[in-house]
Amino acid sequence: MNTSKFLKWIILFILTLNINTMNAQNKSDTLNAQEQGLVAISALTATGDLEKLNTELHAALDAGLSINEIKEALTYKT
Repeated sequence: MNTSKFLKWIILFILTLNINTMNAQNKSDTLNAQEQGLVAISALTATGDLEKLNTELHAALDAGLSINEIKEALTYKT
C-alpha cells in the first residue's frame, strides 16, 4: 500500500470517528422537568435560599414529582 492511499484511509478513519462522536449527544441527554426540579431543589437546599426553594418546591409538584421524591432531594446526604 502506498503512502498516499494509507493517509487517505487514516483520514477517513478519523473523520468516521468524529462523525460518530458528534452525534452521540442527543435529546435523551437533556433533563426532563422532574429531573430539573430535583436539581434545583438540591441546589437551593445546599445554598439555603429558602425563598427560591419554596417557589421551586411548588413548581416541582406541578411537574409531577411526588412528595417522597422531593423529601429525598431535601434530605439526601453523601
